[in-house]
Amino acid sequence: MLLDLEKEVINFASLLGLPFEPEVGVHQLRAFEINPYTYELAQVTVQIGWLQWRRDNGFPNDRTPVLQNLDGFQNEDALLVPHFHNKARALKEAQADEHKADTSLKFYTEREWPQCDVLVGNPPFLGDKLMRGELGDSYVEELRRTYGNRIPGQSDLCCYWFEKARALIEQGKCKRAGLLATQGIRGGANREVLKRIKETGDIFLQ
Repeated sequence: MLLDLEKEVINFASLLGLPFEPEVGVHQLRAFEINPYTYELAQVTVQIGWLQWRRDNGFPNDRTPVLQNLDGFQNEDALLVPHFHNKARALKEAQADEHKADTSLKFYTEREWPQCDVLVGNPPFLGDKLMRGELGDSYVEELRRTYGNRIPGQSDLCCYWFEKARALIEQGKCKRAGLLATQGIRGGANREVLKRIKETGDIFLQ
């Protein structure tokens, strides 16, 4: 869509006799993907789409190498940032544990999303009752602690994406957002999150 919009600008500029070099590219995209395979696949997919569009619209493809690592794509959790620090131990304890299980402590902070013009996504839907079984007790507890009263405790997982998008728009770091959702988010604690989204006015749920 960005390429289509830019093409309109290029055509209009040519009618006015103004030079306009194409600037839209995959480097403008930002993404979070926690699954390593999907993370790699996403980078390849958007680059193939970019190359195909340019080929089909008469623009040369002379990029070497053809595929690149995209710095804007992160193989990370989109909601929380894990941190580690080691327990204080005596020298003998450290030596005894040197080749054993990890003894570090983990805690989390909220993941900061980059500033953008438009945010789109397909958040994972996971009901409140299933979250602990899928994500683990410690993760769910940290998730609720980190987001505090911004997200009611019994909300579905996808609501955290909606709240993040709402906050970005409120802070002026994003203009609009479009997110996929399920009918299930209209009930229970999720309704409070939807109420705040409607007040924002620039988030579209499908």
